[in-house]
Amino acid sequence: MYSKFYSPSIIASGSSKIDQSSYSHHADSDVGVAVIDRWTYYVLEFLETQVLNQSSTKTLGDLFDSYDEEKIHSQPGVLWDLVQGGEKRGRERLIMDFFGNVQECEVDGGVSQGGAGVGSGNVNVTGWREELRGIERLVEAMKKINESGGSVNLGEVDVGGPIVSLTDTPAADYRTPSRVKEEEKWSKQAIGTAVVLGGLSMWFAGSVLG
Repeated sequence: MYSKFYSPSIIASGSSKIDQSSYSHHADSDVGVAVIDRWTYYVLEFLETQVLNQSSTKTLGDLFDSYDEEKIHSQPGVLWDLVQGGEKRGRERLIMDFFGNVQECEVDGGVSQGGAGVGSGNVNVTGWREELRGIERLVEAMKKINESGGSVNLGEVDVGGPIVSLTDTPAADYRTPSRVKEEEKWSKQAIGTAVVLGGLSMWFAGSVLG
């Protein structure tokens, strides 16, 4: 897979060559699946036993030289072509330059009431609070209109800010479901029952006469 890399300053390694399998090291009997592959297991073993602290002088060359094909059951590969200086310079790179690098950074505490830069601590708190209040007023208005059984004209609802544009939408498109009157419900049920009974009577009569 790393044969497709083309960006500079990349050192890559893979567990097996093309058309080779990458085998698991062991499985969890309770779960019934493999826990870790053999290549990752022995790389992790090297890091845990040989790289003991941040001042370790172990290099990437030491790591890649520790690959044992008899243990891994495949032929791991290493890509040196993209790093400046090739394999010679790449092998000299300290492992801690990759796995233990710590960058110094300063975090600006405090939250400003204006601006929009999240990274600098200037979060527009006022803006999103007003939007939340507008959404809350919109929901309350919808509830009241739904309880009254009337139509909803969202263009007349005061949401306190330009959350959505509703001026081009007809109010008729936002009508709430009307309540079914009790009398209409029973009359429709009676008609349905009569139709079913009529169909059953015709079926029964046809069966007897046939």
